[in-house]
Amino acid sequence: MAKFSVVIPAFDVGAYVSKALASVSAQTFGDWECFCVNDGSRDETGMVVDGWVRRDGRIRAIHQRNSGVSQARNRALGMVCGEWLTFLDGDDFVHKSWLAWFNSVIEGTPGLDLVTCKRSQGTTPEVSDTGGGMCAKGDASLGLKSALAMYNFADCAYRREIGARFRFAPYSRSEDYLYMTRWLCAIHGYVLTDKCLYGYRTRPGSATTSKMTTVKARDDFLSWKGIYGLYGETTRSIEPRLLRNAEKMLAASQIVLIGRGFADGSGRQSYYAWWRRELFSVAWRSRRASVGFRALATLYWCLPAWWLGWGLTQGLLFPKRFLRTLLGK
Repeated sequence: MAKFSVVIPAFDVGAYVSKALASVSAQTFGDWECFCVNDGSRDETGMVVDGWVRRDGRIRAIHQRNSGVSQARNRALGMVCGEWLTFLDGDDFVHKSWLAWFNSVIEGTPGLDLVTCKRSQGTTPEVSDTGGGMCAKGDASLGLKSALAMYNFADCAYRREIGARFRFAPYSRSEDYLYMTRWLCAIHGYVLTDKCLYGYRTRPGSATTSKMTTVKARDDFLSWKGIYGLYGETTRSIEPRLLRNAEKMLAASQIVLIGRGFADGSGRQSYYAWWRRELFSVAWRSRRASVGFRALATLYWCLPAWWLGWGLTQGLLFPKRFLRTLLGK
Protein backbone atom coordinates (compact mmCIF):
# COMPACT_ATOMS: atom_id res chain seq x y z
CA MET A 1 0.00 0.00 0.00
CA ALA A 2 1.35 3.40 -0.99
CA LYS A 3 1.41 6.29 1.45
CA PHE A 4 -0.27 8.69 -1.02
CA SER A 5 -2.69 8.20 -3.91
CA VAL A 6 -2.79 11.01 -6.48
CA VAL A 7 -5.91 11.32 -8.67
CA ILE A 8 -5.66 13.32 -11.92
CA PRO A 9 -8.66 13.80 -14.27
CA ALA A 10 -7.62 14.91 -17.76
CA PHE A 11 -9.76 16.11 -20.65
CA ASP A 12 -8.24 17.87 -23.69
CA VAL A 13 -5.19 19.05 -21.74
CA GLY A 14 -2.53 17.63 -24.05
CA ALA A 15 -0.54 20.86 -23.80
CA TYR A 16 -0.45 20.75 -19.99
CA VAL A 17 -0.82 17.20 -18.67
CA SER A 18 2.85 16.34 -19.25
CA LYS A 19 3.86 19.06 -16.78
CA ALA A 20 1.30 17.78 -14.29
CA LEU A 21 2.63 14.22 -14.48
CA ALA A 22 6.25 15.39 -14.50
CA SER A 23 5.65 17.31 -11.28
CA VAL A 24 4.27 14.16 -9.64
CA SER A 25 7.07 11.96 -10.95
CA ALA A 26 9.66 14.40 -9.58
CA GLN A 27 8.37 14.22 -5.99
CA THR A 28 11.15 13.94 -3.43
CA PHE A 29 8.90 11.65 -1.38
CA GLY A 30 8.62 8.49 -3.44
CA ASP A 31 5.95 6.36 -1.75
CA TRP A 32 2.98 7.21 -3.97
CA GLU A 33 0.72 5.92 -6.72
CA CYS A 34 -0.94 8.04 -9.38
CA PHE A 35 -4.10 7.37 -11.39
CA CYS A 36 -4.54 9.63 -14.41
CA VAL A 37 -7.98 9.34 -16.04
CA ASN A 38 -8.16 10.33 -19.70
CA ASP A 39 -11.82 11.35 -19.91
CA GLY A 40 -12.39 10.80 -23.63
CA SER A 41 -9.99 13.53 -24.75
CA ARG A 42 -10.09 14.60 -28.40
CA ASP A 43 -6.46 15.73 -28.49
CA GLU A 44 -3.15 14.04 -27.66
CA THR A 45 -3.86 13.79 -23.90
CA GLY A 46 -4.19 9.99 -23.99
CA MET A 47 -0.88 9.49 -25.81
CA VAL A 48 0.94 11.82 -23.41
CA VAL A 49 -0.44 9.96 -20.40
CA ASP A 50 0.53 6.58 -21.87
CA GLY A 51 4.04 7.91 -22.45
CA TRP A 52 4.38 8.77 -18.77
CA VAL A 53 3.06 5.34 -17.76
CA ARG A 54 5.97 3.79 -19.66
CA ARG A 55 8.38 6.26 -18.08
CA ASP A 56 7.27 5.86 -14.44
CA GLY A 57 5.65 2.63 -13.26
CA ARG A 58 3.90 4.37 -10.36
CA ILE A 59 1.67 6.21 -12.84
CA ARG A 60 -1.35 4.32 -14.15
CA ALA A 61 -3.61 5.35 -17.01
CA ILE A 62 -7.36 4.91 -17.19
CA HIS A 63 -9.05 5.63 -20.53
CA GLN A 64 -12.81 6.11 -20.68
CA ARG A 65 -15.49 7.72 -22.81
CA ASN A 66 -16.12 11.34 -21.96
CA SER A 67 -18.24 11.29 -18.80
CA GLY A 68 -17.26 14.50 -17.00
CA VAL A 69 -14.73 15.38 -14.34
CA SER A 70 -16.76 13.91 -11.46
CA GLN A 71 -17.05 10.48 -13.08
CA ALA A 72 -13.36 10.58 -14.01
CA ARG A 73 -12.34 11.20 -10.41
CA ASN A 74 -14.82 8.60 -9.12
CA ARG A 75 -13.39 6.00 -11.51
CA ALA A 76 -9.96 6.49 -9.97
CA LEU A 77 -11.35 6.60 -6.43
CA GLY A 78 -12.62 3.07 -6.93
CA MET A 79 -9.05 1.88 -7.58
CA VAL A 80 -6.80 3.79 -5.18
CA CYS A 81 -5.06 2.02 -2.32
CA GLY A 82 -3.07 4.79 -0.64
CA GLU A 83 -3.33 5.69 3.01
CA TRP A 84 -3.75 9.34 2.06
CA LEU A 85 -5.69 10.77 -0.88
CA THR A 86 -4.66 13.82 -2.96
CA PHE A 87 -5.94 15.47 -6.14
CA LEU A 88 -4.34 17.31 -9.04
CA ASP A 89 -6.07 18.66 -12.14
CA GLY A 90 -4.61 17.76 -15.51
CA ASP A 91 -3.66 21.37 -16.32
CA ASP A 92 -2.14 22.15 -12.91
CA PHE A 93 1.16 21.12 -11.31
CA VAL A 94 2.81 20.84 -7.90
CA HIS A 95 6.18 21.56 -6.32
CA LYS A 96 8.55 18.62 -5.99
CA SER A 97 8.26 18.76 -2.17
CA TRP A 98 4.43 18.65 -2.22
CA LEU A 99 4.08 15.11 -0.84
CA ALA A 100 7.19 15.41 1.32
CA TRP A 101 5.64 18.42 3.08
CA PHE A 102 2.36 16.60 3.61
CA ASN A 103 4.24 13.60 4.99
CA SER A 104 6.35 15.69 7.37
CA VAL A 105 3.24 17.30 8.84
CA ILE A 106 1.44 13.94 9.09
CA GLU A 107 4.39 12.23 10.82
CA GLY A 108 4.87 15.15 13.19
CA THR A 109 1.21 15.49 14.20
CA PRO A 110 -0.48 12.25 15.30
CA GLY A 111 -4.22 11.90 14.86
CA LEU A 112 -4.56 13.94 11.67
CA ASP A 113 -7.34 13.36 9.15
CA LEU A 114 -6.56 16.29 6.82
CA VAL A 115 -3.62 18.56 5.99
CA THR A 116 -3.47 21.41 3.48
CA CYS A 117 -1.06 23.54 1.46
CA LYS A 118 -1.66 26.85 -0.30
CA ARG A 119 -1.90 27.46 -4.03
CA SER A 120 -0.56 29.94 -6.56
CA GLN A 121 -3.11 30.95 -9.17
CA GLY A 122 -2.80 32.55 -12.61
CA THR A 123 -1.95 31.92 -16.24
CA THR A 124 1.64 31.12 -15.22
CA PRO A 125 1.49 30.24 -11.50
CA GLU A 126 4.68 29.76 -9.50
CA VAL A 127 5.20 27.37 -6.60
CA SER A 128 7.87 27.35 -3.91
CA ASP A 129 8.73 25.50 -0.71
CA THR A 130 10.38 28.52 0.90
CA GLY A 131 8.70 30.10 3.91
CA GLY A 132 5.31 29.16 5.22
CA GLY A 133 4.41 26.57 7.76
CA MET A 134 1.55 25.52 10.00
CA CYS A 135 -1.00 28.28 10.50
CA ALA A 136 -3.89 26.50 12.25
CA LYS A 137 -4.82 23.21 13.81
CA GLY A 138 -7.59 22.04 16.04
CA ASP A 139 -11.10 20.67 16.09
CA ALA A 140 -13.35 20.04 13.13
CA SER A 141 -15.63 23.06 13.57
CA LEU A 142 -12.71 25.49 13.24
CA GLY A 143 -11.33 23.45 10.36
CA LEU A 144 -14.66 23.65 8.56
CA LYS A 145 -14.63 27.43 8.82
CA SER A 146 -10.98 28.00 7.96
CA ALA A 147 -10.56 25.45 5.18
CA LEU A 148 -13.68 26.56 3.32
CA ALA A 149 -12.58 30.17 3.57
CA MET A 150 -8.97 29.73 2.46
CA TYR A 151 -8.51 26.43 0.64
CA ASN A 152 -9.78 24.41 -2.31
CA PHE A 153 -10.43 20.66 -2.20
CA ALA A 154 -7.29 19.97 -4.30
CA ASP A 155 -5.09 21.76 -1.75
CA CYS A 156 -5.70 18.95 0.74
CA ALA A 157 -4.44 15.51 1.63
CA TYR A 158 -7.20 13.36 3.16
CA ARG A 159 -6.82 10.27 5.34
CA ARG A 160 -8.61 7.84 3.05
CA GLU A 161 -10.09 5.57 5.72
CA ILE A 162 -12.21 8.48 7.01
CA GLY A 163 -14.10 8.94 3.76
CA ALA A 164 -13.25 5.99 1.50
CA ARG A 165 -16.91 5.82 0.47
CA PHE A 166 -17.12 9.50 -0.55
CA ARG A 167 -17.60 10.22 -4.24
CA PHE A 168 -18.08 13.32 -6.36
CA ALA A 169 -21.64 14.27 -7.25
CA PRO A 170 -22.29 14.23 -11.04
CA TYR A 171 -22.25 18.00 -11.41
CA SER A 172 -20.15 20.24 -13.65
CA ARG A 173 -19.81 23.16 -11.25
CA SER A 174 -19.01 23.51 -7.52
CA GLU A 175 -18.90 19.71 -7.16
CA ASP A 176 -15.46 20.11 -5.59
CA TYR A 177 -16.81 22.33 -2.78
CA LEU A 178 -19.51 19.75 -2.10
CA TYR A 179 -16.93 16.97 -1.94
CA MET A 180 -14.67 18.97 0.38
CA THR A 181 -17.55 19.90 2.68
CA ARG A 182 -18.49 16.23 2.97
CA TRP A 183 -14.96 15.51 4.19
CA LEU A 184 -14.86 18.49 6.53
CA CYS A 185 -18.05 17.31 8.21
CA ALA A 186 -16.37 13.94 8.91
CA ILE A 187 -12.80 14.76 9.97
CA HIS A 188 -11.48 15.33 13.49
CA GLY A 189 -7.81 16.31 13.65
CA TYR A 190 -6.46 18.62 10.94
CA VAL A 191 -3.60 21.02 10.17
CA LEU A 192 -3.85 23.99 7.82
CA THR A 193 -0.54 25.22 6.36
CA ASP A 194 0.47 28.10 4.12
CA LYS A 195 3.31 26.65 2.05
CA CYS A 196 2.53 27.46 -1.60
CA LEU A 197 3.05 24.08 -3.27
CA TYR A 198 0.14 23.83 -5.73
CA GLY A 199 0.08 25.68 -9.07
CA TYR A 200 -3.48 26.33 -10.25
CA ARG A 201 -3.53 27.35 -13.90
CA THR A 202 -6.27 29.68 -15.17
CA ARG A 203 -6.71 29.34 -18.92
CA PRO A 204 -9.34 30.00 -21.60
CA GLY A 205 -11.66 27.07 -22.17
CA SER A 206 -11.28 25.51 -18.72
CA ALA A 207 -14.32 24.57 -16.66
CA THR A 208 -14.02 27.69 -14.51
CA THR A 209 -13.55 30.17 -17.37
CA SER A 210 -15.98 28.81 -19.97
CA LYS A 211 -19.31 30.58 -20.51
CA MET A 212 -22.29 29.96 -18.27
CA THR A 213 -25.04 27.63 -19.44
CA THR A 214 -28.27 26.48 -17.85
CA VAL A 215 -26.67 23.10 -17.14
CA LYS A 216 -23.80 24.73 -15.24
CA ALA A 217 -26.14 27.08 -13.38
CA ARG A 218 -28.34 24.15 -12.35
CA ASP A 219 -25.33 22.07 -11.27
CA ASP A 220 -24.00 25.01 -9.25
CA PHE A 221 -27.34 25.31 -7.45
CA LEU A 222 -27.56 21.56 -6.79
CA SER A 223 -24.00 21.50 -5.42
CA TRP A 224 -24.73 24.30 -2.97
CA LYS A 225 -28.04 22.69 -2.11
CA GLY A 226 -26.03 19.60 -1.14
CA ILE A 227 -23.62 21.72 0.93
CA TYR A 228 -26.50 23.41 2.70
CA GLY A 229 -27.99 20.00 3.40
CA LEU A 230 -24.72 18.81 4.95
CA TYR A 231 -24.70 21.83 7.23
CA GLY A 232 -28.20 20.91 8.33
CA GLU A 233 -27.38 17.24 8.91
CA THR A 234 -24.13 17.58 10.85
CA THR A 235 -24.24 17.64 14.63
CA ARG A 236 -21.21 19.92 14.70
CA SER A 237 -21.52 23.64 15.24
CA ILE A 238 -21.50 25.63 12.01
CA GLU A 239 -20.49 29.27 12.05
CA PRO A 240 -23.44 31.46 10.93
CA ARG A 241 -21.22 33.09 8.31
CA LEU A 242 -20.91 29.77 6.46
CA LEU A 243 -24.66 29.23 6.51
CA ARG A 244 -25.32 32.76 5.23
CA ASN A 245 -22.71 32.32 2.47
CA ALA A 246 -24.46 29.14 1.29
CA GLU A 247 -27.77 30.99 1.27
CA LYS A 248 -26.17 33.74 -0.80
CA MET A 249 -24.90 31.19 -3.33
CA LEU A 250 -28.34 29.58 -3.56
CA ALA A 251 -30.27 32.84 -3.94
CA ALA A 252 -28.38 36.01 -4.88
CA SER A 253 -25.69 34.35 -7.03
CA GLN A 254 -28.27 32.39 -8.99
CA ILE A 255 -30.45 35.39 -9.77
CA VAL A 256 -27.34 37.23 -11.00
CA LEU A 257 -26.62 34.35 -13.39
CA ILE A 258 -30.21 34.42 -14.62
CA GLY A 259 -30.01 38.16 -15.18
CA ARG A 260 -26.84 37.85 -17.25
CA GLY A 261 -28.31 35.13 -19.46
CA PHE A 262 -26.88 31.83 -20.70
CA ALA A 263 -24.48 31.13 -23.53
CA ASP A 264 -26.50 28.18 -24.82
CA GLY A 265 -29.45 30.48 -25.58
CA SER A 266 -31.80 28.65 -23.22
CA GLY A 267 -34.77 30.60 -21.93
CA ARG A 268 -34.22 32.34 -18.65
CA GLN A 269 -37.90 32.14 -17.81
CA SER A 270 -38.04 28.33 -17.80
CA TYR A 271 -34.86 28.11 -15.70
CA TYR A 272 -36.16 30.78 -13.32
CA ALA A 273 -39.38 28.79 -12.84
CA TRP A 274 -37.40 25.65 -11.90
CA TRP A 275 -34.99 27.55 -9.67
CA ARG A 276 -37.56 29.47 -7.62
CA ARG A 277 -39.46 26.23 -6.89
CA GLU A 278 -36.26 24.55 -5.73
CA LEU A 279 -35.18 27.58 -3.69
CA PHE A 280 -38.53 27.76 -1.92
CA SER A 281 -38.28 24.07 -1.04
CA VAL A 282 -34.72 24.40 0.30
CA ALA A 283 -35.51 27.47 2.39
CA TRP A 284 -38.58 26.05 4.09
CA ARG A 285 -37.31 22.52 4.65
CA SER A 286 -34.03 23.50 6.30
CA ARG A 287 -34.14 23.89 10.06
CA ARG A 288 -31.12 26.21 9.94
CA ALA A 289 -32.46 28.63 7.30
CA SER A 290 -32.41 32.27 8.32
CA VAL A 291 -35.55 34.41 8.38
CA GLY A 292 -34.12 36.59 5.60
CA PHE A 293 -33.42 33.56 3.37
CA ARG A 294 -36.95 32.24 3.80
CA ALA A 295 -38.41 35.68 3.15
CA LEU A 296 -36.36 36.10 -0.03
CA ALA A 297 -37.28 32.62 -1.29
CA THR A 298 -40.95 33.36 -0.65
CA LEU A 299 -40.69 36.68 -2.46
CA TYR A 300 -39.13 35.01 -5.52
CA TRP A 301 -41.91 32.43 -5.39
CA CYS A 302 -44.45 35.23 -5.61
CA LEU A 303 -42.73 36.94 -8.56
CA PRO A 304 -43.51 34.95 -11.74
CA ALA A 305 -41.10 36.74 -14.11
CA TRP A 306 -37.30 36.47 -13.84
CA TRP A 307 -36.78 40.17 -14.52
CA LEU A 308 -38.92 41.05 -11.50
CA GLY A 309 -36.77 38.85 -9.27
CA TRP A 310 -33.56 40.16 -10.80
CA GLY A 311 -34.71 43.77 -10.45
CA LEU A 312 -35.65 43.19 -6.82
CA THR A 313 -32.23 41.73 -6.01
CA GLN A 314 -30.34 44.46 -7.81
CA GLY A 315 -32.43 47.12 -6.12
CA LEU A 316 -31.82 45.67 -2.67
CA LEU A 317 -28.11 44.85 -3.02
CA PHE A 318 -26.92 47.57 -5.39
CA PRO A 319 -29.45 50.42 -5.17
CA LYS A 320 -27.21 53.16 -6.61
CA ARG A 321 -26.06 51.09 -9.59
CA PHE A 322 -29.59 49.86 -10.22
CA LEU A 323 -30.92 53.41 -10.19
CA ARG A 324 -28.26 54.51 -12.68
CA THR A 325 -29.21 51.61 -14.95
CA LEU A 326 -32.87 52.58 -14.85
CA LEU A 327 -32.04 56.19 -15.63
CA GLY A 328 -29.69 55.20 -18.47
CA LYS A 329 -26.63 56.81 -16.85
